[in-house]
Amino acid sequence: MPKRLTMEEKKQQTKEMLLNSAEVIFSKKGFNGASVDEIAEEAGYSKGAVYSNFSNKEDLFLALYDRRFKHQLEEWGQLFKSQLENGSRLDKIESLLISHSKSNQDSKWTLLMLEFTLYALRNEDIRQKLASRYNLILSSMKEDISSHFMGKNISHKKIDEIVVSLLSLETGLNILESIIPNIIDEGFRSRTYRTFF
Repeated sequence: MPKRLTMEEKKQQTKEMLLNSAEVIFSKKGFNGASVDEIAEEAGYSKGAVYSNFSNKEDLFLALYDRRFKHQLEEWGQLFKSQLENGSRLDKIESLLISHSKSNQDSKWTLLMLEFTLYALRNEDIRQKLASRYNLILSSMKEDISSHFMGKNISHKKIDEIVVSLLSLETGLNILESIIPNIIDEGFRSRTYRTFF
């Protein structure tokens, strides 16, 4: 007989199902085109279930953002904390980025992020929430990259510049690759990243 879920486990399960459904609907219709009703229906719940877990559509999207980037930051953390030579690490970073950029889901996510970013730029409260998430990503990247440079004479300011440059570069590449899929060859990222490391 299967174990009975606690109320907290049921709530978490509902939340995950709503996030999974939100990912499907947002991917199909975009942020502006998707409705809370459609997300609830896709998950097999009422609209009330969405609002008992998320304040509004924006918070649902940001929760999806949090889940996605938590997973990706864990991948980066493992790469930088592992004891690898520079060349091996860069090869692994490039493989990871290529697998992300070639994923259909990642291409859709790039478009979604562009749309949501424009929305956030027109809504100060949402812009601040998105900015706080970017600051967390930058902080996590800084921590991981600092461990790579430990024992080397590199200032905190220089590491900050590397982190902002890497995030900007990858964000820009994702946009360009969604418009022109073959704009760069497979070695481009590792050749470029070598200039930082």
